[in-house]
Amino acid sequence: MQEIFQAIAGGLKSKVIGLLKRDPTLFQSITEEGITPVLFSLYYGKLEMSKEIYQISPHKNLFEAVALGDFEETKRLVSDFPDEMNSFSKDGWSALHLAAYFGHLEITKFLIASGADLGLTSKSKLSYGNTALHSAIATGKKEIIELLLEKGADANAIQNPGNISPLHIAASRSGSIEIIRLLLEKGADKTKMNSEEQTPYAIALERGNEAEAEELKV
Repeated sequence: MQEIFQAIAGGLKSKVIGLLKRDPTLFQSITEEGITPVLFSLYYGKLEMSKEIYQISPHKNLFEAVALGDFEETKRLVSDFPDEMNSFSKDGWSALHLAAYFGHLEITKFLIASGADLGLTSKSKLSYGNTALHSAIATGKKEIIELLLEKGADANAIQNPGNISPLHIAASRSGSIEIIRLLLEKGADKTKMNSEEQTPYAIALERGNEAEAEELKV
């Protein structure tokens, strides 16, 4: 791993900022998975470091702006580069995926109104083939899930590999009863099986999510 990413992973903020200031080309460096320093620090749970790197970066991009919830920069970049709306970051996510995953409601609304494709599936090596709805469910972002479903997201969209439906993801998370109910109201199919021949009900039981399992009984 490059020195910049080792320093980020180690939480060495002063070293990270020093490296970037000495060599601004490092802002555009990427991991083997295509992750930039801004996103790498965010994915590692180092939000403040990510924000600081982003603030001093001379090359902000749409995916970084969306992931960090910078609405004004998001609007500017979409206006200047509309073709990026339904493109993918180097690590395989659309702007809508990132907005949904990190829970930025106003940005999600803006992206949808601007023409974001609700059916795009991720190209990430870490989580391939999911929709923005899958991403929002994975982090329990109820308001965003409601919005996506209201705007036409498919409650039975399948993530492959794995044959994973939105209900499968919701079933695996404790505290997802309201999300499960939202999905069921929009026609989510309780009987769909993943590639391991598990229904959402079976997954909820396996995870010890008894309340969720009760909602998912067929």
